[in-house]
Amino acid sequence: MIKTLLVVDWNELEMDYCVPLINNSKFGDTIEIWNCKKNKIFPNPFFQRYYEYISAVAFILQHHKKYTHIVLWQQIIGFMLALLPTKKIHLKTIITTVLYSEKSTKHNIIKNYIFRNSIKKVKALLYYSKEMYNEALVNFKQYNKKFYYTNIPILFSSEVKLSKSQYSTLIDPDQTIFCGGSSDRDFETVILAFRNTKIPVVIVCPNKHLISNINLLTNNIKVLRYSEVSNSEYYYLAHKAFCILIPLKKESSSCGQLLFSFAMNNNKPIIASDSQGVRGYIKHEFNGLLVSVKNSVEIREAYTSLIDNKKLKEMVCKNSKDIAKKMSLNNYLHIINKITKD
Repeated sequence: MIKTLLVVDWNELEMDYCVPLINNSKFGDTIEIWNCKKNKIFPNPFFQRYYEYISAVAFILQHHKKYTHIVLWQQIIGFMLALLPTKKIHLKTIITTVLYSEKSTKHNIIKNYIFRNSIKKVKALLYYSKEMYNEALVNFKQYNKKFYYTNIPILFSSEVKLSKSQYSTLIDPDQTIFCGGSSDRDFETVILAFRNTKIPVVIVCPNKHLISNINLLTNNIKVLRYSEVSNSEYYYLAHKAFCILIPLKKESSSCGQLLFSFAMNNNKPIIASDSQGVRGYIKHEFNGLLVSVKNSVEIREAYTSLIDNKKLKEMVCKNSKDIAKKMSLNNYLHIINKITKD
């Protein structure tokens, strides 16, 4: 019997939603879930994150013989395992999600080596970006049978009751922009777009002191650290805001899917940087607004369009909700099941 270990780094909201769905699915008897998310030990989010990844690697090394396949939600764990001597673990049983693309790694020798090394060793690489998936098929033809694509699954229901935040007074549902996330986020351009205006902006980030132009903040822009809000509060603020803004630093960026999938499922209009990880989900002026990377003028114009054009806002929200229905966890489980049987 196939027994799959699914290693995740989900917060408590995601665990509460996903674990019962998986256990009650037709695959429930064949999947065991292990969450590497740990109680906070390090105040620095970077150190905390890698402490969790290393904990996951240690757990897998200790227990991998019990499973026929190991599925890694977080790509970094897969890349770490691929760097170990192969005698330590049968890497052909590893299935890892992947967000790095050839475009984003070709100028980075270390990332490029890690990415190519992983392709050789793992059983499968699962892409959430159709553009990156197609790119991999062209650039690594000898490994085409290892590449799979699926929509990123929505990890918790729009019906989940979220904890009201102490920062709720910062949110005006008719105006406020919510901007959050960590990887590749370009909060500097957001500040340039809205400073010295009356447009309320709430930014939630790992460390506000790492925003290079933090000294340019004006009273309409509030910056909170992750340590100041719980996961429930984070999504509560996003849910109450007028719109969600996902600014990314590079066109080759693959980040932001969890936040925009939440927005799509909760009737929130989305403004996002036009990047590889976003384009497969958001079509400009259909279910969101795309703006050029590092373009503060386009961000302002996109926000103004949503404020001034109620029909546009309603249309992108409706279309997003329709697309979100296809982004189910069940689809993800079907892909995993297919890979384990191939």
